[in-house]
This record gives sequence, structure tokens and C-alpha cells, in this order.
Amino acid sequence: MVLQAACDAYENKFDRTVVVTSDGDYAGLVQFLQEKQKLIIILSPGEEKKCSILLKRTGVRIAYLNDQRAHLKVT
Repeated sequence: MVLQAACDAYENKFDRTVVVTSDGDYAGLVQFLQEKQKLIIILSPGEEKKCSILLKRTGVRIAYLNDQRAHLKVT
């Protein structure tokens, strides 16, 4: 996924993206996408305390899925 996202960013196959993760293994991708001005936000499926410190240190805005339930609720 990381390699494909980097390739797609270089080839301008998308304008902006949302990364859904709580895993610090994606911190490098997040930093890369941020530098390329391709990243809108990280959407973390976990709670704030379970989201990786590596992601938090990138400085990218993080929204937590639990906090977004009201916006995502289908009526």
C-alpha cells in the first residue's frame, strides 16, 4: 500500500487523500504525503490513547472514528 500510494502521488493520480490508520508503520507515508501536499487528514479507527505516537509526531491533523460517529450515522 505504501509503495502504491507513493507511486500514485508522484504520477498525480489523486489530488488529496485521507489515510485511515492508527499504526505508526505508516508515519513515513504520512510525512511523504504531507510534504507533497496530498494529505487531508488521518482518520484513526482506534481511540486517541491507542493511536501511535509516531503518527501524532507528524503534526498531521488526526480525527478519531469514535468522535466522528454522529457525522457518519446513516438515518
